[in-house]
Formats: sequence, C-alpha cells, structure tokens
Amino acid sequence: MIIIQLVLLLLCPALLWSGQGMYPVPMVYQVAGSVPVTVSDNFEGDLSAWTIVRGSWDIVAGGPGDNYLSSSVSNGVISYNTSIGSINQWVLVVYKDIQYAGAYFRFTGSDTAPAYAVGAKVGSTIAWQSCTGDNCTTIDTWSHTVTPGSYIGAEIAGTDTETICRMWDFGQSPPADRDSWGIADFISTADPVEAADTGQYIGLYSGSTETELFDNFSGGGFLP
Repeated sequence: MIIIQLVLLLLCPALLWSGQGMYPVPMVYQVAGSVPVTVSDNFEGDLSAWTIVRGSWDIVAGGPGDNYLSSSVSNGVISYNTSIGSINQWVLVVYKDIQYAGAYFRFTGSDTAPAYAVGAKVGSTIAWQSCTGDNCTTIDTWSHTVTPGSYIGAEIAGTDTETICRMWDFGQSPPADRDSWGIADFISTADPVEAADTGQYIGLYSGSTETELFDNFSGGGFLP
C-alpha cells in the first residue's frame, strides 16, 4: 500500500496521503508570464496610456504638477491600455470632486460584456455596481462620507456568487503600497446581479453629467 501511494505521489504531486487515504490537495498554479502587473498615472502627461471607451475624458490643468483627469458626461468609461494579468484587481485613486464616479474593474475590452464599478459621491455613499454598457445596477453600498481629496481604494476578488468587494478610505494619507492597505473598511459578499469573471483591464467611470475630477491613479492585480 505504501509503495502504491509513493508511486501515485510521484506521478501526481497534487495528491497527498493521510490516515484517511489519498485525497486531492488544492494547489495554486501560476502560468508563466501571467504575473499581475501594476499601472499608474498622475495625469501630468497625456492619455496615450488609456482608451476612451465611452464619453469625453480630458486632462485639465490644476497648477504646476497638479493636473487632473476630468469627465463631464454620464456613464463615461476610460480603460487603462495594459492588461494587469489577473481578475483579482485593485484600484487606488484620489477623488478630487466626485458627484458619482469611481473605479472600473474586469473590463474585457468590450463594452457589451459585464464589468464592475466601485463609485462614490463626495459627502455620500460608496456603491459596488454591476455594469453592462451604460446600464449599472447596485449590488451593495457602504454608507460612508467621502471628503474631497481622499484616496479611495477598492479591490475585487473571486468569481460568480463568491465575488468579494473590499473598500478603503485612506483620507489624504495614501498607503506606501498595496501590501500596506491593511484590513478593509468595508467588505461585501453580496451576490452580483451579473457576474463579471473574465476581464483583465481596469479603469475609471463617470456616472453623472457633472464634472468629475480624479488624480493619482494606480491599480493592478494580485494573487489571492
């Protein structure tokens, strides 16, 4: 019996033996070249690193070294051109003046495929939404007051009904890096209206016709 188990272990290392017999052990596989990447933009240059999916987006001058990304169209979306190589995604961005806008997750490159949005209104709540095209439905909300100039972080992990959305408000003191975010201020395990399980692009969206101002965008993927 022991010899058979050793042979099986050599042939299939995902099997281990215990007093209860052979059983499969969950393993995490990472395909070569699929290591999640990190992207960022302080909007001091142009939008060549972005694709405008919907609406009107521009960089506006706010003074030396203090430009902003601006949108003033309802249901606008802008996607960072680089795939981050993971469906487990995070975004950190400064909400300079937000009526209802925020981070966009799991964008596939097609506006007809489901995606997720985590958006806020300054002085009001933050909502996790399921979006297909310009139609967004709220999944869950964090009743939290966002002040102008705050760094708001969000991440999406898991798939289908096991999808998790986490949110942070760092105020005007951004974390040094993604690993130092700490425990989330709000965690939602609500079932998505329509699951977005495949997109590997992140970006930003505008949910109102009033001027939205973002700054200091960063985001990427992570291995859960």
